[in-house]
Amino acid sequence: MNDSETHMDAPREEQRLHWLERIINSLGVPTVILIVLGVATYRAAGWLGPYAERIMESHISFVQTSEETLERLDSKLDRHMSEHSRLSGAITELVEEIREDRKD
Repeated sequence: MNDSETHMDAPREEQRLHWLERIINSLGVPTVILIVLGVATYRAAGWLGPYAERIMESHISFVQTSEETLERLDSKLDRHMSEHSRLSGAITELVEEIREDRKD
């Protein structure tokens, strides 16, 4: 083969290259990998989006229910603490009365 035949074969080889090979050759492997990962992520997000939305809605509902429950528990705890303080004060008064009665 002479030089003129070699130069003529080069375009034919490029034509035979698959379109992906041409992209890899022109952009480089790391760039193509990043593009493929980006497209795959985009496709996965589109597919997982409805599932993620349902999960978020159920999570928000769970958090709201938990907040309501905590508010009710907080209210009950406040009532119990008030009752405890009242009873503690009454017991303290009784103990003081008993001590005074013993002194007499």
